[in-house]
Amino acid sequence: MSRSPRRKPLPPLVAEFIEMLATTHKPNTCDGHGRRLRRFHQWLDDNRLDLGELRRVHMTKWFVHLKRCGTQAGDRVSAMVVVRMYLRWLFETGAIETSPEHLVRRSDIPRLPSYLPRPLQPDADHELQKRLRQSPSLFHQGLLLMRKTGIRVGELRDLEYDCLRADFDGHLFLKVPLGKLDNERLVPLDDSAVTLVRAIQQRGRIPRPWLLASVWGKKSWPKLYEKALNEISAGLDPLQKITPHRLRHTYATSILNGGMSLVGVMKLLGHHSLRMTLRYAEITQETVVKEYYEALTQIEQTYQLKQSVLPGHDFDPTQALADVIRWLEKHCDRNHSARLLIRRLTRATEDVLAYTNT
Repeated sequence: MSRSPRRKPLPPLVAEFIEMLATTHKPNTCDGHGRRLRRFHQWLDDNRLDLGELRRVHMTKWFVHLKRCGTQAGDRVSAMVVVRMYLRWLFETGAIETSPEHLVRRSDIPRLPSYLPRPLQPDADHELQKRLRQSPSLFHQGLLLMRKTGIRVGELRDLEYDCLRADFDGHLFLKVPLGKLDNERLVPLDDSAVTLVRAIQQRGRIPRPWLLASVWGKKSWPKLYEKALNEISAGLDPLQKITPHRLRHTYATSILNGGMSLVGVMKLLGHHSLRMTLRYAEITQETVVKEYYEALTQIEQTYQLKQSVLPGHDFDPTQALADVIRWLEKHCDRNHSARLLIRRLTRATEDVLAYTNT
């Protein structure tokens, strides 16, 4: 049986750089940086270039090389950021003389496209949960737990067997271990989710270290959950593939539409900032309608509207929203909160116009 070829060792300077990063970065992050820098050094070798003679013209050729190789925008950004970090370290240690800020400029790094989260439509979400509940597959039960708690697939795999916690009032929570952002958290569970967890606990070997373990007591591969989801979700969304992460999108959007605050959603998802939560929790039609009526209330309080201009008496909601936006722009400091409110009111205005034109 032939052995797979062994990877070339990291160049000495790269190995030293990665060793320095290892004091503050995760092992997976260091491995990824090492792979990108190994490919960068391979390109240098192919073009017979030394680090010490790097100039702006050489880096420009490398940018073109990444593009011509068909490297995706996200991978190109990662490679350029890592190489820039590496060159900055080389400059600080005296290994190169040219400033890294000149070799790789901020304007060289492509801007990534910003995609909206893709939660499932309510009917598809309902049908998928129904299929998952009726399936005896342990993978499908794990996916249903993801939908009910918003955890990532990596966090699902890392759940301990004894993952239920109770507070003094008897409410039960799912203890989510250290995950992508290195934080533990407790996610509240409803009765159906508690029943699901306890049913999973009764399956397989007891005791065992993990809630969802293979017959050998090991963690299951993430790809198996993706495969199981592909099989059971067939026909639910013909336009977009249903991935495990879309269950997280759906969970976040549903509880946001249910009236939970962004801060609450942020804590449930294990995010460090509201900006991260806003990317996951799409502002859906239900939320826009709610904000619209809240805006009408604010308009009435701000302008002391008379009864003659209330809904049903030639009231123009889009004009009123526009008036509020202008008032905010004139009287409020353009801080982050004011800009965010203006954007939300602008979206509400556009949705009202689209609704009235249908």
